[in-house]
Amino acid sequence: MKNFFKIIALIFLVLSVSSCTSISRGITEAIINQEDVDNRKCEIKGSPFYGVNKNLEKQKIDGKKTKILMVHGVGDHIPGHSTKLSDNLMQELGMNVMQEKYKDITIMASKELDPLDDTKLPLANLRITRHLNKERNKEILFYEITWSPITIPEKELIAFDSSGEYSFKRAGLNQLMKEFFNENITDPMIYLGPKRDKIRSAVTQSICVMLSNDWADLNDGEEVTCNPFTMKVKKVKDDNLIFLTHSLGSRIAVDTAQFILEKALASKTAGNQQVVSILRNKTIPIYMLANQLPLLQVGQDNPKITNQINDYCKQDGTKYNDKLLEQLLIIAFTDPNDILSYAIPPKFAEKSLDSRLCPKVLNVNLNVAKVTSIPGLGTVANPADAHNNYEADERVLKIIANGIGTDSTDELVKSKCKWVEMISD
Repeated sequence: MKNFFKIIALIFLVLSVSSCTSISRGITEAIINQEDVDNRKCEIKGSPFYGVNKNLEKQKIDGKKTKILMVHGVGDHIPGHSTKLSDNLMQELGMNVMQEKYKDITIMASKELDPLDDTKLPLANLRITRHLNKERNKEILFYEITWSPITIPEKELIAFDSSGEYSFKRAGLNQLMKEFFNENITDPMIYLGPKRDKIRSAVTQSICVMLSNDWADLNDGEEVTCNPFTMKVKKVKDDNLIFLTHSLGSRIAVDTAQFILEKALASKTAGNQQVVSILRNKTIPIYMLANQLPLLQVGQDNPKITNQINDYCKQDGTKYNDKLLEQLLIIAFTDPNDILSYAIPPKFAEKSLDSRLCPKVLNVNLNVAKVTSIPGLGTVANPADAHNNYEADERVLKIIANGIGTDSTDELVKSKCKWVEMISD
């Protein structure tokens, strides 16, 4: 799983031992010959939308700041895990000036957000980097949360399986597969259990830090607890909030957004009611890489308010004044060859997302991993690459930066991707 060419080498070896050298030679030649051929597909279905660049252009007029929160998914992560993605995205956005030193914030346990947690222990790391354009009239604060410290201790229960006592008894390919499953498949199971509140608390506090502070307000090495229900109203109004998620992070981000909005709605304080009023006029985009929303909805209860999007989200709707957001814009990126990711079917938003969030879904189905044709065996793509290679895919970066179906859409996306505009009426 971790190394596609190990698998190919194994196939080559098996065929060689079987005296099928001519076939194995054909396989090798087929792989080599296809290395320079970009046969990856790209299809986009949904309504037109502007990307991050639109927010940046507005900054020159209204001065609002753009803040991006990256929420990682399955697997064990350490701070800095999103550096490649953020560097490539900033390059695409023309944000080529960077503050020399980043700031690491430690998110602590909060009994206010997780009543069962009175440990006062660290939950997650929040790393903030500051990016500017050469003219210094555009600014992005990039927030990267690392919540793996919550789940890593839970995985110790099966850590023995990777020890020499067990691993040496397995075939090489099977060991690679077992390592992949032990490290990645366990995280969704942990999230759907009691640790969900801790992870949600960590992301909730990260959003709170993001909306309550600017760069100058943050201190490197600081330990914080941040209650989003005491946020500064002006920050919520003035900042453009964007989510960027990977795999399990998609589910976490949606759950956390709903948690914050419902808690704010239930509060009767003037400040929270003002926050709710501001958010009702805000569109929040979530760019989901290797999205897992449908997978993690299996076996879970649907929200209490569903199948009423028109009532809450259309201006002539009977419940328009009770919506929680202007729009939750979900741009779901999925490689069909990723065994851990799923596209979002048309009716999912109606049935499985809270109607008050006014969810709008756009699916980007594309191959981020190359598909190779092997004579006699059919086509194959590395599942690990299909799950992780979004950060270096030019089409993905340009869609995030410039959207689709508008005058800002990049020419490469127009030429490499098929766009099908979807309408609701």
